[in-house]
Amino acid sequence: MMSAAESVLGINSPPRFRQHERRFLRAGRWLLWLTIVLAALGLFGEGLLSHADTSNADASLHLRYERFLRRGLETRLNLQLRSPLDPRQPFTLWIDRASFDRMQSLRITPHPLAMSLTEDRVFLELEEPASDDARHVAIDFQAEESGPATLSLGLKGDAGVTVTQFVFF
Repeated sequence: MMSAAESVLGINSPPRFRQHERRFLRAGRWLLWLTIVLAALGLFGEGLLSHADTSNADASLHLRYERFLRRGLETRLNLQLRSPLDPRQPFTLWIDRASFDRMQSLRITPHPLAMSLTEDRVFLELEEPASDDARHVAIDFQAEESGPATLSLGLKGDAGVTVTQFVFF
């Protein structure tokens, strides 16, 4: 007959139960190591995979963005624009309408002079003096939906760039 202590500790538990318990513990260890590796690579914040850069075909637009976003947390798109246009003149940036509707825009720096909407795009007229042969735009936003999110943006008259970000939680 098994004592109360042996029964609680599972010392004399059936072999089939111990086999299932070992499988469960092994799977838990793998899941723990996978979480640690993904965190180190940047899935949950800063890391090797967390940031990415892309440019359009003629390199007039350079975008730095985060690959992984948390729903409801603020993130930033950094744009660097190199343009043959007069650096003292305003310029127009477009964002895909579907992308714009999926995010809550918090701040656009420099502040847009004008904004217009079409069925498929949002146009922002901006004025930012060129520094070191480039113009800089920052868009702070919060993603509102979980899952993969595609974002397209560019300069007026340009094909632009398209990136995919993953929004979790």
